[in-house]
Amino acid sequence: DSNHFWESFDLRVLEEDTSETQGESSTSVNKPEGQPFPRANPIGEEAGPSNRAPAVRPYPFAYDEVIGGESIRTLHYRLMEAAQKGEEGSEIPLFTYQLTRYEAEDLFDVKVSIIRQMAPLDPEGDWDRRRAQALANARTATGEEPLERLHAMKADLETNGVQSNTYLLLKNRVFHRTNEDRHSET
Repeated sequence: DSNHFWESFDLRVLEEDTSETQGESSTSVNKPEGQPFPRANPIGEEAGPSNRAPAVRPYPFAYDEVIGGESIRTLHYRLMEAAQKGEEGSEIPLFTYQLTRYEAEDLFDVKVSIIRQMAPLDPEGDWDRRRAQALANARTATGEEPLERLHAMKADLETNGVQSNTYLLLKNRVFHRTNEDRHSET
């Protein structure tokens, strides 16, 4: 292999002794002056940090993990149902399946963040077990608030806490649902 020859030849040239031998007073063109240079990239290593893939952070939630009465699985199922209504036939294309999975993960991420902000602000609200339903929107095809709206709600909670419009809205939704639950049990 010619590449192997040149590589080993280059290494031999770099490793040649640079001291004067047998009375020579000048150095050969093939003999470098000074110490030999180490290879910049040992064989098998990539050059520089720019060629390395960024560290992958695994998704922090399991597909079936339930927080606030919600999971990625339930969100994904609802999003696929809504997508299937617009598709011809009974099978959902793989692209649609994957896209709805990513959407479910994004929605779940923001919902969990909102739930975790609401739990200490409203300790009587039972946010960790079943209050993700307060983030639902029956007026949409999927039954979910749009991701942009959830991000705006999260930002409002972060900035204004119990004084935020989001806090009042969610607290009111929980109050109405709690009353509906009590009336349906009697």
